[in-house]
This record gives sequence, C-alpha cells and structure tokens, in this order.
Amino acid sequence: MINYIQSEELKENNRIYREVDGMYHELCVKMGLSDSAFLILYSIVEMEGNCSQREIADRCCISRKTINSSVKNLEKEGFVTLESGAGRDKQIVLTKRGEQFVQEKIFPIMEVEDNAFLEME
Repeated sequence: MINYIQSEELKENNRIYREVDGMYHELCVKMGLSDSAFLILYSIVEMEGNCSQREIADRCCISRKTINSSVKNLEKEGFVTLESGAGRDKQIVLTKRGEQFVQEKIFPIMEVEDNAFLEME
C-alpha cells in the first residue's frame, strides 16, 4: 500500500472544488446544456464574443475534439455560428438566440460569482 499524507488544507480545497464542480454540473443540467457547452458560452462572454475553438480548449483545459463536438451541437440548437478567423481558426459567434440565452442564463451566474468573490476576504 502506498501512503501519502495530504495536508488538511489540500483535502479541504479538493472537497470544495468537487462541490463547486457538482453545483455547476447541476446548473448545466437545469439549463439543458452539457458542461462543455456551458463552458463555451461562458467563455464567449468572458472573451467578449471573440474566441476560437482552440482558445476555449486551451483556456478551459478541454480537448479540442470535445469543444468541436459541443460547438456543433450549439450550432444545431441555433446558439452559435462559426465564422472565418485567423488562418484555419474559426471564430465562435453568438446568434440572436444565443445572445438571449446568455443574457438570461449565463449573465446571472456570472453576477452571482462576482458578488460571491467580492465578499471573500
């Protein structure tokens, strides 16, 4: 048996991370989104509507294949379109439907995050 003793602080950090990750997953389920679709929409807002699949994959530490698959699903649902970008990169752009969804569902989450962060010491 391998024995490694973690600090209590690291254990608590890992517990909190898993709890927060679970909360975001539940939000995604309630919105009818996959976790990766949520991250794509969230990232588009964070990057002010100007991002490529590669940038999101790198930023969120998710495979490009997963991002590509989720973008295709978001396209089918009418939330995003792809436009030509630099080189072979495609820019992910919100449609009107996507903009409305982001305003109704993603903005409130970001606002709660901002408020919670500002309350931290």
